[in-house]
Amino acid sequence: MNCRFVPGLFAGLLLLTGCGSVAELSREECAARQMLDTEFWWRRCRGTPAEFAGNWLWQCRREQEVLRGKVPGDEAAAIKVLAEYHARIQRGLHWREPRRTLEVPRLKKAPVIDGVLSADEVAAAFRFSGEYPLDSMQKVAENGSFWLVGWYDDRFYAAGYFCDSEIISFNGTARNSGRKMHEADSLELFMRPDCRRPHYYEWIVNPARQMWSLEHWSRERGSFCILDVERETASETAAQPVPGGYSIELSIPLRELHGIWCRRMPQPGDRFDFILVRTDLSGGTFCRSTPVPFLYDGHNIFGYIQAGLGK
Repeated sequence: MNCRFVPGLFAGLLLLTGCGSVAELSREECAARQMLDTEFWWRRCRGTPAEFAGNWLWQCRREQEVLRGKVPGDEAAAIKVLAEYHARIQRGLHWREPRRTLEVPRLKKAPVIDGVLSADEVAAAFRFSGEYPLDSMQKVAENGSFWLVGWYDDRFYAAGYFCDSEIISFNGTARNSGRKMHEADSLELFMRPDCRRPHYYEWIVNPARQMWSLEHWSRERGSFCILDVERETASETAAQPVPGGYSIELSIPLRELHGIWCRRMPQPGDRFDFILVRTDLSGGTFCRSTPVPFLYDGHNIFGYIQAGLGK
C-alpha cells in the first residue's frame, strides 16, 4: 500500500506522531493515522462507493483514542484495525464498477418452492451466471453456478444453484446456540423496499431448508442496528442436494415489507434495491460471493442492485 496523504491531513499527521518526517512511520501506521479524522473521511466517502466504509469508521473511536495516546490500550492492535479501515475506504474510492440495474421479470405462474429448479422456472426468471467474490470486479472461473430472480402476484422469487463439493449447514439463529447459518453454506437475500430510507430486510437460507429472517436499519454514522432479530414471516423456502452442489429457492411476500405494498398489490414499475450473497465454507475456508461486482458486505445498502418490477 502506498502511503499517500490527503491534503490538509499532512501537517496534522506530523503533529500527531511527533515524527520529523513521514519516512519514520511504517506503511501500516501511516495508513492508520490517516484514519484519525473520522469527520473528514465520513464526508469524503458520502455519495461514493466507499460510503458504507466511511460510515463504519465511526465505530473506531476507541482505536483512535488509543493511537492518540488519550486512553490506554494495545497500540499495535489499534493500528491494525485502523489500517484495515484505510484499505476498505481506499478500495471503495477506487471502485469503478457502476451499480447494476435490473427489471425483474414478471413470471407467468407461481414457482413451486420445492428446491428443484425446473426448466420452466429457469427460463422465466432472470438469470445471473457465475460468481464474483466480495470486493472483486473479476468473476471466478465459470463452474456452473447461477442465480435466479423474478416476481409473481405479491411475491419476489430468488433461487440459486451452487457448485459445492462439501455442503455444510449450520442452524444457529438469535434464538438458539451454535454457529450461525451464514457462517457456513447459505444464500442470503438483502432487500431495501424503499430506496429513500435506510431500512432493509435480510433472509438467510441454508441447504438444510432452514431460514432466518431479520430486519435492519443502516446508521448514517456507524454500522447498522437490528430492528427485529428474528422476524415472523410467511416467506417460503426449500433446498435440494443436486449433483455437484445444491439448489435453494426462496419466495417472499412483498406485502409484508410495509410501505406502499401494504396498501396495494405490487405492480410493474415499483422500485426497490436488493442483493444476493452466497456464503461458502469448504475445506475450512470461508468466502462470500455475489451475482454482480459488490463491495464490503451484504449490509452495504449503497451498492445494491437498483431494481424495478418488470411487466
